[in-house]
Amino acid sequence: MRNPTEVLKSLTDKSKDESYRFQRLYRNLYNPEFYWLAYKNIYANKGSMTAGADGTTIDGMSDERIKGIINTPGGRIDLRFEQDLSDVDFGGVRPAVRPVSVVGTVRNIAGMLRLQMDVGTTLSCVCDRCGTSFEKPFRLSLERMLAEGLEDEENDEILLLDDGAFDLGELAREAFILGMDTKMLCREDCKGLCDRCGANLNIEECRCKKEIDPRWAALQKLL
Repeated sequence: MRNPTEVLKSLTDKSKDESYRFQRLYRNLYNPEFYWLAYKNIYANKGSMTAGADGTTIDGMSDERIKGIINTPGGRIDLRFEQDLSDVDFGGVRPAVRPVSVVGTVRNIAGMLRLQMDVGTTLSCVCDRCGTSFEKPFRLSLERMLAEGLEDEENDEILLLDDGAFDLGELAREAFILGMDTKMLCREDCKGLCDRCGANLNIEECRCKKEIDPRWAALQKLL
């Protein structure tokens, strides 16, 4: 198994290159060393001994416990972290000004790992019609199966593990990008701006004088 510190450093360095595309990083979940590194980082934190839904805590972490989660049907891992996606650009706008929350679970069901994940934040948007700034909740749920190999390589519902691990952060980032609306509107019936005077038609009437058909211009002089 690869050293998790070296793997994480390598991922961090490569993530700074916007042109780089990660390939087959869905394997870290099966590497026990990642669990030990996570345990080392959070054990001393306040609240780390709070019991989970099953009544257990992180106290008493061991190789046997980790293997039990990974290999035992019914095993479960709860996931919760925040991700900085403020660098994600949509048409010159970067709406993820707040951390993106990622909450989920990985369950071992009949030897297969099922990932359930919720991604959420509040976006800072600019209306594509009227240019008004507004905030919009973003919520997205997804489920994926994790497997060591694929019989159908075009099946998007299965994530291929690489040496028993996968990159959850990259998956959350991809889900966030694909889940964004193609057009941001402050409201569904936004009237936009007047194309002549620039008035926001949602809050005021157009101040432009109606253009007169040139064919009637002579008659206008008689009024």
